[in-house]
Amino acid sequence: MIHDLARPVDVLKMMRGLLAEGGSVVVIDEKVAESFYAPGDETEQLMYGWSLFMCLTNGMSEAPSAQTGTVMRPPKLQEYAQAAGLSRMETIALDHPFFRLYRLRP
Repeated sequence: MIHDLARPVDVLKMMRGLLAEGGSVVVIDEKVAESFYAPGDETEQLMYGWSLFMCLTNGMSEAPSAQTGTVMRPPKLQEYAQAAGLSRMETIALDHPFFRLYRLRP
């Protein structure tokens, strides 16, 4: 749900502040391609459709807004995590066609 938020960095900062020593923030998000390419596969097209009508519009309902939307690629999450003080990001193996799992740590 990080991609649905108007201010994802603020939320990640709050989550970082709640961590116990050695703790992690776990994020599950849509499994889109690592980088954009047109026209994209069926999953990519599906996620863009959801983004336009649900996730992006939800995130834009507040101001200021990062306007991320469903198609949040790993580098964008890394950018948000680093800005929140969660400098270590790893992808956790998850055998699922639509979701990717991340572990964020300070």
